[in-house]
Amino acid sequence: MRTMFKTATMTMAALALLAGGACGGKGGGGGGGSPEEVGKALIDAANAQDAAAFKAIYPSKAALDAALECPEGEGPWPKIEKELGKAEKNLEEIKGVTLEFVGFDASRNKEQKLAVGEEMKGCKAKAEVTVLRTRMKMKMTKDGKTEEENEGLTLINLGGAWYLLDM
Repeated sequence: MRTMFKTATMTMAALALLAGGACGGKGGGGGGGSPEEVGKALIDAANAQDAAAFKAIYPSKAALDAALECPEGEGPWPKIEKELGKAEKNLEEIKGVTLEFVGFDASRNKEQKLAVGEEMKGCKAKAEVTVLRTRMKMKMTKDGKTEEENEGLTLINLGGAWYLLDM
């Protein structure tokens, strides 16, 4: 059973990376009002097998570019863009798995706030940015068997909205 859940967890990670690519690689730019809203949106999109819904949990390239100045080909966008076109395949791999958002393990949160001009991983902040590394707890059910998993997430706050940045 552990193998099935590990595969589903790895597929969830791949789907998170594909969110920008699911609808032409533009990212959704919708964001959420809290990290919890982003976590729930990720789970809802996976359960609905809705590749387009993943788009809304990522910042748009324009939003990232407005907040971060990164050298060409670096920063968060290329990682998302590189995975274009694989969302449907990865959704197919977790078909039959039901996911449930449980919450976040706040005891392991690492938050980094960047003021204008500060740098992180080669990118310079053009606006205030908060990056939160956390662990999302979720239940995964398949064939009547349920297991709780923790998935590492990196979230970013741009202009008061939270987005998924990486899994």
